[in-house]
Amino acid sequence: MILHQFPIGVDVSKATLDIFDSQSARFAQIENQPSAIAAWRADLDPQRLIIFEATSVVDQALHKDLEANNHPFVRVNPRDARDFARASGRRAKTDRVDARMLAHMATALKPEPAQPRCGVRLRLSSFLSRRRQLVEMRKQERTRIKQTGDDTWLASRINQMLDVLTLQIKEVEAEIEALVLADTILEEAYARLKSAPGIGPITAATLIADLPELGLRDRRQIASLVGLAPHPRDSGACKGKRTIWGGRKHIRDLMFGAAVSTIRSKTPAAERYKQLLDRGKQKKCAIVAIARWLLVAVNAMMKKQTQWDEKASVTMAL
Repeated sequence: MILHQFPIGVDVSKATLDIFDSQSARFAQIENQPSAIAAWRADLDPQRLIIFEATSVVDQALHKDLEANNHPFVRVNPRDARDFARASGRRAKTDRVDARMLAHMATALKPEPAQPRCGVRLRLSSFLSRRRQLVEMRKQERTRIKQTGDDTWLASRINQMLDVLTLQIKEVEAEIEALVLADTILEEAYARLKSAPGIGPITAATLIADLPELGLRDRRQIASLVGLAPHPRDSGACKGKRTIWGGRKHIRDLMFGAAVSTIRSKTPAAERYKQLLDRGKQKKCAIVAIARWLLVAVNAMMKKQTQWDEKASVTMAL
């Protein structure tokens, strides 16, 4: 069966999954529970493409089941799905309508199926997600301690919580490194990524866990997946500003931080950053350009299975 011939559209809600089978033109509804999803997926042809919107925690059970069983799927940005619905004249919005629309979207646009992750990468992704949660909680507590004023009792309790959070972050980071080093393939990729400027242990581990397409897609595709591809806003003689949006925000944030790190050091990127500023680029736009260059260069490095090459990276357009 051709992968995009009879895609299955799934509209995900907290309690249920509304399913449209484009082959039989029938709807179905199941509980949004791992057991129900597993039973439904087991009855499908393993080549049937499933398409659904990325809805954070709500689509987690479906996402994990398909990925763990190496079943082809596409997880689309809700904004892209809504734009497709409007462009195709679909104004109504119900769970069934959305499921049918997603199936039609897969047929019309033939999106590339997601790159599956192995069990180790999935576990690594879970640990990295927990680390982000702990870091965010620590950030909130640091904000609260500034609001306590002269109340030493409250300040001491918040400091205790900060100590607990910092300890847990260190423990999770140790587990992340242990997971990576226990797998030969991941260890090699980890060392290769850390050879690039600005790419530290957490950024390297996140790229391994949450960007499995790295080294398998072209420069434009990889930049788009992370949300670092500039989108033009031109109309006639009017030239609008290029903007970035969508993609995997937590990876984009890390690449932004990596870019800041590289421009503070004596690297070609730092010189290029200065050139961009001299040409009138705003600081944030220039940093985004460096982040995109770094991601594209790392993508090429992973594709060729080589360590970072400063000379080769300079030749890449920023």
